[in-house]
Amino acid sequence: MGLLRERRIVLSGVNALINVLKGIAYVTLSVMVLVTTANVFGRYIFKKPILGEYDMIELGMAILGGIAMFLAAVQRHHVSVDVLTVRFSRRVQLLLGSGACLLGFLTWALLSYRAFLDGLSNLENGSRTATLFILQGPFEIVLAIGILLLCFTLLAQAFRPEGSEEKTGGGPRL
Repeated sequence: MGLLRERRIVLSGVNALINVLKGIAYVTLSVMVLVTTANVFGRYIFKKPILGEYDMIELGMAILGGIAMFLAAVQRHHVSVDVLTVRFSRRVQLLLGSGACLLGFLTWALLSYRAFLDGLSNLENGSRTATLFILQGPFEIVLAIGILLLCFTLLAQAFRPEGSEEKTGGGPRL
């Protein structure tokens, strides 16, 4: 009984984290859309574009990218092509799915590590965006953290493939 209670506590914490990340993603995406729209109107109607729009969108994508990949993996909304695998038995499909998750975990873990090191390097040398001169390092670290969350999700899904449990509705199925 204690293990089940602890699992519920962990899952409620994960759900809270997911809700916070969704809020951050919604706000970031909304700001990106507004900035792009204002830039287009400013450029073509008022002949005065927004200075640094490219930098703002670039940094917004760093925030949004990691969060979006993590949320897509948690909700299992990532793209899958099963033209060949539908011909295999259910057991083989589950094994291939677990193998793909493990391979994805290793690949994304390496990319997360490199993005984190690049972010630290850019913090040390003070690398900034071209127009607005905003530090790039913190945004690369945020991207690395989002990718790391994706890695944890893929690792959990490798040992609990999609077809191995019943769908209960509501909430993530890690």
